[in-house]
Amino acid sequence: MNYSKLVELIEGLHKRTLAGALSWEKTSEEQVFQVSLSHSVVKVAWNIETNFEAGESYELYWVRVYSEEGSLIDEISHSRVDRTKRGTGTVLRDLYIEARRSALDYEAVVDSILDEIESI
Repeated sequence: MNYSKLVELIEGLHKRTLAGALSWEKTSEEQVFQVSLSHSVVKVAWNIETNFEAGESYELYWVRVYSEEGSLIDEISHSRVDRTKRGTGTVLRDLYIEARRSALDYEAVVDSILDEIESI
């Protein structure tokens, strides 16, 4: 399968998120964040996958694209995207981190903490 469009999407979302152009939101799932666009919704997520046979656990990042009706259009994990274009898995991980920070208002929370500890 050709995932080049999803790679391009991940890179574009990452770039626009870093620029502050996208407003990510929390979802009902704690480790999933979404951005709503004109005709679609994009979700990024993180979880721990466990291979019980091998006795190993590993982090899994993924992005899913939904239509405006809520139908899943496509999805890709960081390991598959990295096989498509080396290094894009790291971009997907970074996208997740920035989306989470956006949705949880990271800057305001950390600024508040800094202000509080300065006054102690």
